[in-house]
Amino acid sequence: MQWFALSSLFWLALGSPAFAQRDLDPLFDRAGAIWQATPEQFMQEYRSAGFRWLSTTSPDAARSAEPDLRFLGLRVWESVVRFGAGKPHEITLSLYNRGDAGDLDEAEFAKFMVSLDANLTQWAGEKGVLLRTPERTTVATVRRKSWVKDVHRVDLVWGLSERSRAQGIAAVRPEFARLQFTRFDLQNDPRKLMFAAPAPTKAVSVLDLRARVQRAPNGDVIITGIPMVDQGPKGYCAAAVAERLLRYYGRSLDQHEMAQLANTTAQGGTNPQNMMAALRRIGDEVRMDVDSLRDFDGRDFEKMLDDYNRAARKVKKPEFELVQRNGNFVYVNDPVQVYTQLDAGLLKAARLKREAGRLDFQQTVSKYVKAGAPLAWSVMLGKIKETPDIPGFGGHMRLIIGFNDRTGEILYSDSWGAGHERKRLSLDDAWTITLGYYCLRPRDIRF
Repeated sequence: MQWFALSSLFWLALGSPAFAQRDLDPLFDRAGAIWQATPEQFMQEYRSAGFRWLSTTSPDAARSAEPDLRFLGLRVWESVVRFGAGKPHEITLSLYNRGDAGDLDEAEFAKFMVSLDANLTQWAGEKGVLLRTPERTTVATVRRKSWVKDVHRVDLVWGLSERSRAQGIAAVRPEFARLQFTRFDLQNDPRKLMFAAPAPTKAVSVLDLRARVQRAPNGDVIITGIPMVDQGPKGYCAAAVAERLLRYYGRSLDQHEMAQLANTTAQGGTNPQNMMAALRRIGDEVRMDVDSLRDFDGRDFEKMLDDYNRAARKVKKPEFELVQRNGNFVYVNDPVQVYTQLDAGLLKAARLKREAGRLDFQQTVSKYVKAGAPLAWSVMLGKIKETPDIPGFGGHMRLIIGFNDRTGEILYSDSWGAGHERKRLSLDDAWTITLGYYCLRPRDIRF
């Protein structure tokens, strides 16, 4: 299709009064013009709907989270368009997720889903097909239903967490409901494949991963091709990191599924150990393993605080004492409470005193980056000066994506969208704020 014809189809959609209020229905017109748009054409036409590139370095995904986005009259909390081979290949609309919308009880969610099912059936002109979807764990359930309309296929995917005393879930808890639009493929007609197993993921080899590593003239060694995810204002940093890693290795779970598996809260975020446990729980399905390369545990805290107090005594500053209750140091299980009370300069001196830990960190980063394996990196924000847009203080998870031995820097990425793809810290500062680092890898690959 020529550009002038494609543009006129878009213009008809954009010129409607509905789209002026950011109604996304016109995206899925009968002609399917959206599936022929280049990234530049898409952004030219749909920037008015709030879409922005998730990455400033690669136009492979665009996101809008404008409050007045609508589809079939329903609020869209987030829309993400992902591109492949220069054309859109998937458009996701989040119609409900616990992190953005808050908790919804089971009855309300059921009513919402019945109405949504009816709206989709009316929109498509035929009933949807419930697909066979495995439960990911005994607690987390994910289901899928599919419709076909003209050149569009839409999958409704929703998740529920069952009651769990161990995870503190008192009643069935709705997690998310999203629509995934793709161009209809006659060879993969969901109406005929309703009992088929999920499509296998494309295998990634060691050579594939090494080919993604670039070496720049300035000494940067960096992993390329890591998809960006924007976690938004909620405390989903670990869930967003997990989604980015899974997409990097060819899997397509999103941060809301990961938040469900990890029992993440929008306010409190995710305990890194819980996140790693959640990844292990889905290992069989996605054929991935998690290697815990470093965990800053209670013994590490005690050693660090001994070093901290020795440094404090030398400069006659207050020492830090752990509060002991019933024979246990109560602050060890909550590092935020410890770090908020530590002097930044003394903390850095204490962390750097034990050279072996810093050296292991440096060598591990070098080894995995050269192999094309990004590392999930658990840190404590607020003790090292970073860019002005870093929020407050507390635990956080980001990705280590490179290093530079000439400048003595670690290259990393935060899951906050455009502008956060590539950042750098000195090795000393990076080690000072480190709580742990982990490798998520395909099961058949060893580094």
